[in-house]
Amino acid sequence: MRFPTLNQQEYRRPIILLHLRAANGAIVYLDVLVDTGSDVTLLPLDAAETLQCDLPDAAEIVVESLVGGECRYRPAEIECELRRYPEVIRWNAKIGFVDREMRYGIVGTRGFLEFFRLTYDASDCWLELQPKSNNRASTIATD
Repeated sequence: MRFPTLNQQEYRRPIILLHLRAANGAIVYLDVLVDTGSDVTLLPLDAAETLQCDLPDAAEIVVESLVGGECRYRPAEIECELRRYPEVIRWNAKIGFVDREMRYGIVGTRGFLEFFRLTYDASDCWLELQPKSNNRASTIATD
């Protein structure tokens, strides 16, 4: 599944559209930055609220950035989906939700990259994701 990169402020960034679906059927669409340096997948808390995730009971987890910042998040199991005609890829993942404004969600190793083989070509402006054959992500061909 190949995605074009997004041109922002003179840089090409691997930003893609992620679909999230809760058990109750609620759906959220978020632009996310594919970040190979991120250990976890982090999305804004308002997405969890829209999906009606039960986060108050979830234990808060602290993650530190390489530049010394700290971020606290609450995890929830969510169905994720990527679409790029004619393919759809779905998987269930533990996603961290943070109570801060985010320009983009961040998809990292846990919750995202663990399910895919990734090829990124910044000069030709594309990102390719292929589901790993030995994981829980499923590819669905559409018409």
